[in-house]
Amino acid sequence: MASVRLEMDRLSHKDIRQQRRGIRHLFELDDPSALPAFIPFLDHDDEWFVDQCVEAIRRWHDGEDKTLLNRLSSHSSPRLRRLAIDIEDRHVDSSEVLDTLRKDKDVEVRKRAWIRSLHRFSGEKFLGLATEALESRLVMIRRSAINVAGRRSIDVIVEEGLQDLSPTVVIESIRFLPKEHPGLIECLQNGAAIVRAAAFRRICESRDPTDEELMHLLAELGPDSIEAAFESLRGGVRWASPPLDDIVFSLDSESFVPRLIRRAPENDVDPIRALLLSSGDGGIRSMRILEDLIGRSFGPLTAEALELIASQRDDEPMAVLAKSVLEDSALHRGDSE
Repeated sequence: MASVRLEMDRLSHKDIRQQRRGIRHLFELDDPSALPAFIPFLDHDDEWFVDQCVEAIRRWHDGEDKTLLNRLSSHSSPRLRRLAIDIEDRHVDSSEVLDTLRKDKDVEVRKRAWIRSLHRFSGEKFLGLATEALESRLVMIRRSAINVAGRRSIDVIVEEGLQDLSPTVVIESIRFLPKEHPGLIECLQNGAAIVRAAAFRRICESRDPTDEELMHLLAELGPDSIEAAFESLRGGVRWASPPLDDIVFSLDSESFVPRLIRRAPENDVDPIRALLLSSGDGGIRSMRILEDLIGRSFGPLTAEALELIASQRDDEPMAVLAKSVLEDSALHRGDSE
């Protein structure tokens, strides 16, 4: 204890070197009773000393001294007001502090205070806060209200999120909806592409999607909806038959169909690939289908399509690539014989 007291005294020494030495030794001793000696550094001009004070509070504040919490929550520095939020759960009752900080002028302080409050309170207090949070202009606060409500199975709050103007808030609600909730179909039919993808994936967690649901998914195109459709359709050739074929083959994506072909069983996909190559216009999609054939085995109908392309298109890129694929295939057959 005598050693701790000696080092605490150094913190008020006029020589800054002695102060730094005392701080270093006190952290080595790791004694919570040293905390009061650090508190004067809260308003120090040197940011290094403020940092040491913050570290000491994080380590040793036990929630007994509420005056420190109040001081931090009303400090002029947003950083120290954020620190008040970080340590408020060490206090039995910090509701007044959180009530104040949820109205803070600093956006980051305000967001953190809201998120902490939503996690901190339950029952009627939480319902009131969550309802108010859903009116916030800050998306993160609205999304946090949905997240906490979802984890607590408070459906009335979760369902409110479906009406939000932000897709990220709607998606957060989708995560917690029952898998047969009618709101999923509504989101799939009328949402933005990213929302449709989230609703579609949620539906797929419990059953296979219908053709109609796949068509709704692909009606609003985006990276997420494309990827969700691919995950559902890969490994088969369902996408090449009515009613899906029209929308799949007309998608504004050069890689979607080639990826599906790559993952489909060869016997099933051979006639589909051959038809696409034979009727292709030499575009990027056809080129990608050809590129995927390099080093791979393929069926007889695809081979016929390649021969036709190689013989009719002269020196066009499609013809050159088709010849290369055929030569590579012949070489591999020769090596295996």
